Amino acid sequence: MAGVPEKVVQEVEAMMSSTAPVNTKVDQIVQLLRTHGLAHDQVLTPSQILVHPENRGKSMVSYYDVWSKGSQMTSVGFQPKLLDGQTICTQMATAETKRLAQVQANRQLVSEAKGHLAPVSGQEGFLSLAGSHSVAFLRCLQAGIQGPEGYHVAIAKSDPAWRAIEQGWCWIVLAASIEEAMPQLPNFIQHAANSSNSISKAINELEVALHVATAFEKGLSLPDAIQQASQGDVRCRASVPAIAKFVQNFGGGSQGFPLLHFLANFGKQFNATLLVGTELMSTLVSLDFKQATCIFPMLRVAAWATMLTSPKSQDGFSRILSTNDLQKLKAPGMLDQVTQAENMLQEAWKVQQDLLVEQTHHASHLTKCFGRFAVRVCLFLTNKQRAGRETKHWQSLQAILTAYTKEIQDSSAGAAIADHSMTPNMQVTDVLAASNKTIAMLQNNHMELGKLYTTKDHGAKVFKLTDVTDDHATMTHKPLFQDEEEVHVPLQKLPMWKATKAMMPMLCPQDLAREGMTAKLLLEERARSEVQLALHRAAEKHHVDAQTIAFGQNPQGLFAIKTIRKTIRLVPLGTVNKAKSTAKETKLLIQHGGHSWTIGPFRQNAQFEADSAFCLIPYFWCKPTSETSEVTMVHSTVVESGITIPCLENPAPLEQHQPLLFLAAHAEASEADHGEPEPSEAEPKAKAKAKAKAKAKEQSEPPSKRAKK
Repeated sequence: MAGVPEKVVQEVEAMMSSTAPVNTKVDQIVQLLRTHGLAHDQVLTPSQILVHPENRGKSMVSYYDVWSKGSQMTSVGFQPKLLDGQTICTQMATAETKRLAQVQANRQLVSEAKGHLAPVSGQEGFLSLAGSHSVAFLRCLQAGIQGPEGYHVAIAKSDPAWRAIEQGWCWIVLAASIEEAMPQLPNFIQHAANSSNSISKAINELEVALHVATAFEKGLSLPDAIQQASQGDVRCRASVPAIAKFVQNFGGGSQGFPLLHFLANFGKQFNATLLVGTELMSTLVSLDFKQATCIFPMLRVAAWATMLTSPKSQDGFSRILSTNDLQKLKAPGMLDQVTQAENMLQEAWKVQQDLLVEQTHHASHLTKCFGRFAVRVCLFLTNKQRAGRETKHWQSLQAILTAYTKEIQDSSAGAAIADHSMTPNMQVTDVLAASNKTIAMLQNNHMELGKLYTTKDHGAKVFKLTDVTDDHATMTHKPLFQDEEEVHVPLQKLPMWKATKAMMPMLCPQDLAREGMTAKLLLEERARSEVQLALHRAAEKHHVDAQTIAFGQNPQGLFAIKTIRKTIRLVPLGTVNKAKSTAKETKLLIQHGGHSWTIGPFRQNAQFEADSAFCLIPYFWCKPTSETSEVTMVHSTVVESGITIPCLENPAPLEQHQPLLFLAAHAEASEADHGEPEPSEAEPKAKAKAKAKAKAKEQSEPPSKRAKK
């Protein structure tokens, strides 16, 4: 990461993974790189610029697309101002080995373009990320290169295109060190630029697949690579889930995704730019041949190659195969033929890889031969040979294989690739060498080790998938009292097992049962019950009858029916609940069994209705007052069964018809706020007693003496 601070790398990666629109991300990234001196503006001519090897998922550019786009630009009038400051490139690598590889990749691209791309001079110093097709087209004009059939362009020297060739335009240039620090950034910028280019061809499914594969190879997780590929103006966005599944299961494995690159290289030889379509793409990846040991990866690749190079199209979509054509391949009557075809394709693929390693054949020739072989096989199986590019009608799969073998041998004298380091990394793929176990799990994506399943053959029994081998899957069932039952399921019968939410029979462990049957777990409930019982007993012991007190409404309250000279105690009989840690402070709190318990009132018969199911508890009819002089009841406690219970009691005799009132909590707080000494529990009692004695003394005096007062 020389030259790029770690903080910048982290910020760029955060921008790439953000939810902002893709072009906004690119603008933010470029601005950040400018700030740190890692990007600048520079006027460059087309002769100074090659194509970045990572463009379009390593497929770089198609000469057909270069001329198609160039023709469109010249037909409407070339406008250099649309390129000025909008095209992006990066400096070529400073490391000699990587720089040579970048140059060689462009030379290989030119050699496969059938003379329709400008040669590499070796004097170039930059690699295009955005604007690749435009600069490649202008290089062709400068070198006097002619396009493929139908794209012969003649442009006068006075045309603005020549001014762009000779004088160049302003490019945004990224430092070479950026790619070393963030290998995924060039692919990201190219994808964003391609999605926003108004004259660019539509991004087809294969390009999205290549982008996903390249991003994954550069270190992104597969979900992040898929999310990145979905951004921008992707015409096939609805197909992205199916494309992702193809990359994951049929792309040839994470070591280079060789089957995807075969499709890209084969498509370039036929100027293939067609879209497949959402329905066909979904059908292609979801075909279920009901075979436990083969998922037919090469047959799927052959079908995509056929659709990619279709001579028939409509609105940019391939029209050579239909979903019905693909569905017919999995018919029971086709099993022998499709199995033979898959085996032939896999064997041919292995031969091709061996020839590439030996360098006895040119890579582009091998790609074309295998591609034609795959297309012929697919058209033969779908009975669509007349719809293909060739007019020859093949009588059998063996005849197609014989023709492929002859075509391969006929080119033995052809030029081999000179630079071994540039041989495509095409090895025997994971999917082709996959074990029966791997294939079975791919075929049955509902199967997962440790999950539960049922099948009609075993009724309501629930089994757990405990193991999968190349021969069978192991399901186990454990009854309550019998020994564990083990079933070996042939891989081809796994689809008959269904995932279930039912549970396996289970016995409670003895230690847990022993502990659960003791009272330890019930101590809290027992403590609550003891508090409730103590409340009832205390209420019964200190019961005050209806000849002593009266309940009133309007105003609501509790009153003394007659003079009460003895002490009465009102117990808060109600519901008992465990106190919450955030509960407000209250007088109705009991400590017992290591917990705090609050008391709530039962529903009261407030309207004094006859035959009511509700009760009248005197405690809850006693009302608060903020006037100390009006207090007739004070908070106190009683002890019942060892439990201290709050109550209200009268500290002095009560007069007839006198309301029973206690000091409100806010009044107590107010007295404390005024700096008065906090009264003890005995002080309200003493005040009330003194007041009662004074009133009794006054009433005992003769009327004459009271009159004088």
